[in-house]
Amino acid sequence: MPQKEAATDNVQSLGSELPFVDISAVDPQSFNITTARQIAAVKQQQLSGITLDSLRDACDQNEVRYSLVNGKLEFAEDGIGDLLDVLDRRLYMDGLVPGSVTRYKAGSRHVRT
Repeated sequence: MPQKEAATDNVQSLGSELPFVDISAVDPQSFNITTARQIAAVKQQQLSGITLDSLRDACDQNEVRYSLVNGKLEFAEDGIGDLLDVLDRRLYMDGLVPGSVTRYKAGSRHVRT
């Protein structure tokens, strides 16, 4: 199944695994190929155990904009990439210099052992 076609299934699956995230307004058929690949990568991440509060905290820390509507997080179509970056563990911060936080987007997510 081509990636853009699989994006629809992946978005539906993501909604099932994270019932407190509402991305129903997002049209998977409008995804570019990068976004389709990214959502497929998110499906490979451990999503169980993510809570509404932990996702809100991660979004707040990484300046990902969302709305809380009826107990669900909503992301505009132009913010879906940032949500996927959070879920794919690609966003992180460096606070080594006191008072100066630098935000990064990782090219990979190799876990340090």
